[in-house]
Amino acid sequence: MMSWFAKKRLAIKDCASNILTQAASMPFRIGAGSDSDLKFTNADSLADCSAVFSESEGGAKISMFGKGYCARLNSSEISESAAIESEKLYSLQIGRNLYYVYYGKNWRSLETIDSSSWIVFDGDGNKIVAAALSFGEIPSTLRMQNRSIANFAVIPSGCTEGFWVRDLFPEIRESSVAIPPDSEDGALARKIDEDYGEFVCPSCWLHFNADDVNYVSVHADLLGDPILGDKEQLRFLPSQYNPKGVPMDPMGVPAHEIACPHCHRKLPATFLSSGNSIISIVGSQSSGKSYFLSVLLRSLPEFCFKNFDMAFVDADPSLNVAVNEMMETLFRVPSPENVRLEKTTPDGNMYDIVVRYGRKVPLPKPFFYLMGDIKNSSGRSSVTLYDNAGSDFEPSPDSDEVPGAMHIAASDAVIFLFDPLNSANFRLNLDPSSDPQLENASPDMQSLVLAETAARIKRLNESLVNLRRNVPFAFVVNKCDALNPLFDMSSLAPCIADGTINFDAIAVNSAKIRDFLASYVPDVLVNAEMISDNVKYFMASPLGHSPRFGRDENGKGYLSPEISKIKPFNVELPFLWAVSQIDGTPLNMKFTKPKPVNDLYVF
Repeated sequence: MMSWFAKKRLAIKDCASNILTQAASMPFRIGAGSDSDLKFTNADSLADCSAVFSESEGGAKISMFGKGYCARLNSSEISESAAIESEKLYSLQIGRNLYYVYYGKNWRSLETIDSSSWIVFDGDGNKIVAAALSFGEIPSTLRMQNRSIANFAVIPSGCTEGFWVRDLFPEIRESSVAIPPDSEDGALARKIDEDYGEFVCPSCWLHFNADDVNYVSVHADLLGDPILGDKEQLRFLPSQYNPKGVPMDPMGVPAHEIACPHCHRKLPATFLSSGNSIISIVGSQSSGKSYFLSVLLRSLPEFCFKNFDMAFVDADPSLNVAVNEMMETLFRVPSPENVRLEKTTPDGNMYDIVVRYGRKVPLPKPFFYLMGDIKNSSGRSSVTLYDNAGSDFEPSPDSDEVPGAMHIAASDAVIFLFDPLNSANFRLNLDPSSDPQLENASPDMQSLVLAETAARIKRLNESLVNLRRNVPFAFVVNKCDALNPLFDMSSLAPCIADGTINFDAIAVNSAKIRDFLASYVPDVLVNAEMISDNVKYFMASPLGHSPRFGRDENGKGYLSPEISKIKPFNVELPFLWAVSQIDGTPLNMKFTKPKPVNDLYVF
């Protein structure tokens, strides 16, 4: 019976060609001469130099011959010869020629090294500062650093051993092009135009194209990102793929999650394939945005299924944690005393610190949902919503310093929540004892919020033409249950029945509500209709009842709904109407008539 044993062999990976060579026998020579088994790729000043590998007791050794050479094995300079232990990987530098050397039975492990993709590693900071670079891109990347590169190393993908930058590029000074001060590490990637591109990031609202999208690394050694910090996996632009077409991270692990190339925030998996519509919910402080959003998102899955046989589902629970917790607080708490949502603030859990144009700013977290055909994924589209602090929409001397509401300039539809209980004209006509919300009003900024919204859209789009674009604008009279003494809600016609949206009924209701509002707040109407030519008016109540007044353990007063009395009214309709007005969404394709040919083409 014959036994087979793996034989120890010498294997050399040439980083210039990315070719693995197995030595058939030793001695084995690397050099510039015709008698070399492997020739130098870069033979400058190495014409008289060669490296010869030979067997030695228990391993191998490398011997250097000639003059004018500089050779390093594992970064230690070789004077004449050096030992190579069995079953150990070595980096070898001879002039500008880089190799990996292995002597042993497991020599095929060098096949995993991919020298077409390099990592730049900061030894002082113990983190990766750039990845997926060609070797030729490394010098320019190093010159962009605004700190010492004395302990930087470069490592090919699929390997943990590397070469010191100080040995490879002694001519590069430890200075650099300045990086924006609020981005400590900078984004070492190709320059992308932030203002143009097919897609808009729902986190930073900057533009990019599909081939700019970053992927999120998986390998544990790639923990640390130049923009997001040490606790986030490195974002990278793919340069290699596995046989299934899945991008590989710089350490050779398949990566599936995608991220914005600008701010590096994660994007939902369906972002590139399903299209995305941004819906901005706008309103002043205390207008009820958090309650409206929570009730809306809880109601829509069942509502869409029952009425349209459509799905409305969470596109990525890991990205929607904050809004899911808000719904949990409102609908699944053990006692009514705990049923209240905290005020949304830029320093709360509904916001993230995001790098935008090189500055770190607080921006509202985007919440992602898929809407459309239940069985056919191609018949779905993505919808993104936000829960903003009311202060984001108020006039500011410099809105660039408070950019939290800038998504209104990129939005596909706007839902404005008007709070009649915070309007002086309505308060004069309502009994103060009928609702505790009437007892403590905030300054009425609602007309100014609309004027500021119009101004920001104009300024951010840099064109008066864009100011009066046909963006769907749903004007929602929120908390409408408190207006029963002034308006007969039963006079509104039903707008959703028999699996369809009745747009004629919406128009009739809208005209009736507009006439009602014109008697109390004409200035608000004017500012709303300055924003868009496509405005519809709605009545809605997320809670369906007046909240109760209570005090916390510190004696501070608060308002909270009672679980048993929550009965939402008409919350879904403004959202569904707005989505139906956006070209390409499932509701738009299902319920709107195609334009006549003469409207599409000019003869």
